[in-house]
Amino acid sequence: MSALGRMQQVAGPAILRMLADVRAVMANVEELCGEDVREPRVTLDLPGEQPEPFHVAVHGTAREFGIAGALTGSVIGVTFHIWVTVVASGGTAEQAVATANDYQALLLQIPLNDVTLGGTVDELGAPQVREAESWSDPDGRRHAGYLLEFEALKRVAASPAVAAILEAIE
Repeated sequence: MSALGRMQQVAGPAILRMLADVRAVMANVEELCGEDVREPRVTLDLPGEQPEPFHVAVHGTAREFGIAGALTGSVIGVTFHIWVTVVASGGTAEQAVATANDYQALLLQIPLNDVTLGGTVDELGAPQVREAESWSDPDGRRHAGYLLEFEALKRVAASPAVAAILEAIE
């Protein structure tokens, strides 16, 4: 494997670990929340324009990195976001909101129990609700959803291989 192939990845492994965590938790939703709470479909990214009923989607960005400050020893802290969209449905608005709240409560447990996302990040913050919405479809079903944003921090060390390449051009 080349030196470039061994470079430290940042967002991708964390997003995939979040997906695995969400799938594992949601597979046990009935046990954790009660038999009246339906297991959602969990996907990586949203499927099309409209979220589906009983759907949880994990998505992230590699476009909005932030630098949390330079650390000693040629290490920087890189911040990025992982988003989780939650959609629940019900015969009434109250049922849809109650199920969406159950899903959200389970997602709040992930950073409490897997603060490093299996070692893919150094810190995972508590999610912030960025959007909350409720709506109905033409059939009269009610839907409720949240967009949760988790901020992650990954410390990235300087690569000796890249340093050697850059020193060679001086």
